[in-house]
Amino acid sequence: KQDATLIVWDENEVEKALSFQERQGCEDVWTKITQAQGQISDDLSALEGLDDDQIFHNSHDNICVDMPVCTLENLPSIYDHFTKYAIPVVKKDGVVLAIQNDNYIRKLLDIFQACERDRDTENLQTLYRIFKNLFLMNRTAILQILLSEENIVDVIGCLEYDPRLPFPSGHREFIERQSQFKDVIPITNSVLQTKIHLMYKMQYIQDAILPAPSMFEENLMSALGQYILFQKIEIIEMIEKEEAFLMDLFGGIEEENTHGVNTYRLRDLVYLLKEVCLFSQAAQNPASTHSFSLILWSNGIIKSLGIILASDDDIILQNGVDILLTLTEFSGSCIQPKIVLEAELQEEDEQIINLLINILVDPHKSALDSSTFHVLRTLIDPDTFTAEMKPVDRTAFFSYFYKNCMHHLIAPLLAVTTDSRINPLLDTVENTEILANIIQLLSFCVEQHTYHSRVYVINKNLLSRVVVLLTSRHSHLVLMTIRLVRKILGMREEALNAYIIKNSLLQPVTTLLAATPKYNMINSACLEMFSFILSEKSRGLIKHICEDLPEVRQIQYVDVFAKIQTEFDHMKEAESLNPIRELDRLLQWSARDEQQREQRDEEAWFDRDDDVYAINSSSPGEDS
Repeated sequence: KQDATLIVWDENEVEKALSFQERQGCEDVWTKITQAQGQISDDLSALEGLDDDQIFHNSHDNICVDMPVCTLENLPSIYDHFTKYAIPVVKKDGVVLAIQNDNYIRKLLDIFQACERDRDTENLQTLYRIFKNLFLMNRTAILQILLSEENIVDVIGCLEYDPRLPFPSGHREFIERQSQFKDVIPITNSVLQTKIHLMYKMQYIQDAILPAPSMFEENLMSALGQYILFQKIEIIEMIEKEEAFLMDLFGGIEEENTHGVNTYRLRDLVYLLKEVCLFSQAAQNPASTHSFSLILWSNGIIKSLGIILASDDDIILQNGVDILLTLTEFSGSCIQPKIVLEAELQEEDEQIINLLINILVDPHKSALDSSTFHVLRTLIDPDTFTAEMKPVDRTAFFSYFYKNCMHHLIAPLLAVTTDSRINPLLDTVENTEILANIIQLLSFCVEQHTYHSRVYVINKNLLSRVVVLLTSRHSHLVLMTIRLVRKILGMREEALNAYIIKNSLLQPVTTLLAATPKYNMINSACLEMFSFILSEKSRGLIKHICEDLPEVRQIQYVDVFAKIQTEFDHMKEAESLNPIRELDRLLQWSARDEQQREQRDEEAWFDRDDDVYAINSSSPGEDS
């Protein structure tokens, strides 16, 4: 006990704490804890001075709890035993030992069947309390008996008679008659099929029958979650060995695409593939997940995903995006090289990333925006690449993305804007959401893909179309556009600054600032951008603002532009007073630009080298 309102303890090498608002509550709980500790220490002190054999027999006798005889008349006493010995760890283990040794649970289930035949509601409700406490014992040994194939249905029956409900829940009716097991792909392994059926019942007990534990009871169901997890791992390991099952699954998806799509059949196949991927994810074992991912790649999941994402059915699309989301989160560094290799055999419109982009920019599929955006961002995130991924594969993926996919991403932006304005008829809420997603992805690319994004922005003159969005009537799109321009300035690249100056891309920002009232987010975002330019003392940008953007002189409610003008005056004065120092500075800038140019040429050479290598490897007869 620490301080007046804090109790601290270690559990499984993890330090935990219980904080109380009132001092009296802390004292009451601490008193009960010390009483329980005293009882346990009394039991342990009785073992002192005994040899090993005596300790074994004595501890077995002390731990073992005498349970009431399992009869209908003793049900209240049995329930009292569970509530009495549920908390002390030593006594709980004694209850578990007694239940295991006496086939106690099967006897209780036989009583349940007799009570149900006699419609003995009172005792059925007592049995509900008993079996609920059995789950709350949080012991794997008990769960193995409760969730065994021969007992689980009767256990579910006991849990139907919740005293808080006016009538039985009817869980068995739902599981055995209303819910249907769809044999989408025939499973010839009877053991695997039995485990799948059993897993469904276990998951149903956890999700639909047992009450969700409160914040203070979350550890009381941890054994059930772990037990279900290990069952899922066993199922995944068995599916890995069933090569025919996965071949039939992917073959069925391709067959539906080849011989005319049966939407309902394809839905079942896709949902089955999703369930298999989710089971692999639930294993929470990186080695097992990676191994299963490799099996999926070798069976052609990339091709199947292309078929799924090209579907017009929203349900199939949603499940397809969920599958890809699962794969990217748990094996992202595996999927990018596979996408590049598969793209060599596909048309651009059939490639996975372009199919995802088509979903993202389709106004009729806005419900998929969030998950699709997350998948795309994960795929192009360098942080998802593991150290095992070869640099050649990284370069090849980003070269592929900017060459084959980026123009699909910016197509809606080019369609909505011209060189000077946004089409007012297309400045709609639907298009705004699409453009917002595009701007967010472009901002991410600018931050994460330094070289490729810089080259693409300059060569395609992309920013000149982006700043047109500043004329939109939707404020959140305007703010996102300002943020993108600010991030490009934050790159501190002389080439990008020169590109901005040459194309006068700060002009729309100053026009917006002059037309926007004070004290709002757009106004503040614009002012922060110019404050950043001032703090960086970027000579080229400062000169551009003072000489080419005269409208900023009218903005006098902040001093940032006056300071920019002062800084510009100091620059000119320094140039006139010390031309030699200015010449040295220009030479240093020239040398730095030359160094950056050499670096870009070197990276471009490596890109070309990869392309040449790919061509030569595919055409061994040609000279390098």
